[in-house]
Amino acid sequence: RKVNQAQTHTHNASHKSSTKILQEMSLAKKAARNDTADVWEQAWKKLVVYIREASGLVADLGDGKAAKAKDLYVKVISQKDSSVAQSRVLKKCANGAGTWNQFFVLDISEENPTISVEVWAKGRFKDTFLGRAVLVEKPLGLTPEEVYEAELNLQPTKPKDKVSKDARMQVRFLFSDQHETLADGNPNLRNRFDYDAHLREFKSGDLIAYSGIGLVASLAKLESNSCFSNLGIVVKLPNKYTDRNELYLLEVTRNLDSLFDPFSDSPRNGVCLFRLFERIHQVHAHKVYWIPRVKEMPNEKKERFVDWVFCAHAKATIFDNVGFYAESPAQQILTYITHQFKIAKNWQRVTELYAIRILREAFSILQSDPDFDPVDRVSDIVALPTYSAPVLIREPKPSDPAAVSAQPAFGTSASGVPRRAYSSHLDFFHWQQITKRTPQLLVSQPTTAGGALPTAQALKPAAAKPAAAATTAAASVAEKHEEKVDEPATAVVAA
Repeated sequence: RKVNQAQTHTHNASHKSSTKILQEMSLAKKAARNDTADVWEQAWKKLVVYIREASGLVADLGDGKAAKAKDLYVKVISQKDSSVAQSRVLKKCANGAGTWNQFFVLDISEENPTISVEVWAKGRFKDTFLGRAVLVEKPLGLTPEEVYEAELNLQPTKPKDKVSKDARMQVRFLFSDQHETLADGNPNLRNRFDYDAHLREFKSGDLIAYSGIGLVASLAKLESNSCFSNLGIVVKLPNKYTDRNELYLLEVTRNLDSLFDPFSDSPRNGVCLFRLFERIHQVHAHKVYWIPRVKEMPNEKKERFVDWVFCAHAKATIFDNVGFYAESPAQQILTYITHQFKIAKNWQRVTELYAIRILREAFSILQSDPDFDPVDRVSDIVALPTYSAPVLIREPKPSDPAAVSAQPAFGTSASGVPRRAYSSHLDFFHWQQITKRTPQLLVSQPTTAGGALPTAQALKPAAAKPAAAATTAAASVAEKHEEKVDEPATAVVAA
């Protein structure tokens, strides 16, 4: 009996432990399937906050005495629902200064709350308040997808609070109300295009940069304090079937909306080649910029660049040995995504973070400076002397005239929108006309004299006209061929 009881106890214990492990494994597998699009689309309207650094949190003691080092952390507070997000604790911060470089994504879909930040010092028994500042009062009024940077003066909330008069904090933030994947409908109807004046100026080595939408793109823009999240390189290649030279765009992307890669005959994730103007129209981005080269590449560099493009596009293991150093911008974003949202460390889920590392060799070929030092941000690539000022070639159409007057002027946000191209408000059908293409309507509907669509009653007489015409034609045929009336009349009516 004792042996049986012992065996039963062992079985129950092992069964309980296995059940717990299976649940943990299933949760881990579920988390591993998460993508950044799944995370981003949990909320409709988001405010992404990037806490950078704080200084002057402790008043100077005078006489050369250094203030005691403190353990600092930051709270991000939404007053409407009292939700609090807390940063990690920085240990032993000397001189009342600390650098967090930490992101927070807040769901503000239901309310338009005032967002504030507070700095605290961790204590053994009680934490010490070091200052508070309002970050933004009405975040829903911000221009979507634009980066804002603020230097906040921290203030006390109560008369007895001891806050240093030199307490400062640097914060960046971004508001978004877009999905990470392409919404239903034609993107050409929601955007205007300004590249028709430059159609003959696109050449190999030019850049196409995006102000992207989504989790990875928003974090990249905040970290670099720019409007650029990803880019592609223009390259002239022979068409796979016609052997005629055409312009393509080399890009490292997840290709979430499955644009066709004409050189692999399928959509793909990784190093992709897209037809240039198709990509400009199709890409799901807030804005698109063209960054032309100052000088055209010599033929020798063009050949080297084309060889590298075909090699990179065909190499299946190109991501295997790509890594980041600890303090790189991509590593900071990757660490946040994997820890906060439990997304697996797989390049296929954050492909855009690897773009600069993959394209480093291409940029070394494209640069005229032999001592080119590889960079880690899209904004650093755009700022290279090899390229001229960015040209805005695609932007969203304003929803109504009131929204146009309410929008701030270009360049007022921290992103610093560059100069604009020739404005022609080119839409999709105008573009097809320029490129000698004729659009075909799927359904052609007749209109009345006033231009409105006719009603069902108005369509009935029009539907009867072809039959009447056929009868008249049949009668005329019968007069000419009296001996064969039935056959021609039947033939005409059937036609």
